[in-house]
Amino acid sequence: MSDHPEAPVTPLAAPEPSYYLAVFSAVRTEDQSGFGETNARMEAGGLTGSRPASH
Repeated sequence: MSDHPEAPVTPLAAPEPSYYLAVFSAVRTEDQSGFGETNARMEAGGLTGSRPASH
C-alpha cells in the first residue's frame, strides 16, 4: 500500500495457477572458455532477458 494520497497502490489479485519459475546461476572464473557460445545459444533460444508479466 502507498501512503501517497495522489497515487494509491492496491495489490492485484493473483492469477490462477500454475506458476513457473526458472532460476539460473553460475560461478564465473578466470577461464571463460565456452561462456560466449553458451550465452549465444541461450539468447537464440529465448532464454535470456526480461519478459513482461502475464495477467
